[in-house]
Amino acid sequence: MNGERRSVIVGAGTTLLTAITGYLSTDIDDSSDDGERAAADERADPDPIIVDRIAPDPSLVWVDDEPADGQHEFSAEIYNAGTPGTVGMTLLWLDDPETASNGEPARRRERFFEANEREELSVTALIPEEYGAYDLQLWVAEFGVEIENDGAGGRIAVTLVEEERTVDETELTIDAGETVSLSFDGEYTDVDPAALDLEARPVS
Repeated sequence: MNGERRSVIVGAGTTLLTAITGYLSTDIDDSSDDGERAAADERADPDPIIVDRIAPDPSLVWVDDEPADGQHEFSAEIYNAGTPGTVGMTLLWLDDPETASNGEPARRRERFFEANEREELSVTALIPEEYGAYDLQLWVAEFGVEIENDGAGGRIAVTLVEEERTVDETELTIDAGETVSLSFDGEYTDVDPAALDLEARPVS
């Protein structure tokens, strides 16, 4: 390994051992260190570190539904605890309130939220007879990240994940010591914003 000291064992008397040890320390040890440094340079990779996440962080403050001209108006007050960005809301029809993830999308709305903004979104729809419940699901349309490279220059992969599922991925080239920002832009309507995470790794 780089920086590891190597020992030399010589089966001789004390005088000879001292002389040989002194000679090797100025010749062989130096070349060994040079070889280890060269090997380290050859296998050097980027070491990407995520230093900041840049995304809205929406949450529902309250939800309501009211009859409106033979239909229903479904409303929610949303608070954005994250950075400015687009937040969406989707109305889902449910067979069973316990299975919200399997709902049928019906209507959706989106708008730009400033940081710490609280605002109401609403959609109007006719409730189908075959469904007995509904859900209002929040999502984000953009997700940014700032990455610092603590290793050598090269290519890295940045992945947007929900638990162990890959939601989106991109690759880029980054220099040694460089800090870059990038953004994932898409309608991540089937992903819980609170469950999103980021991973960065060198590309071999």
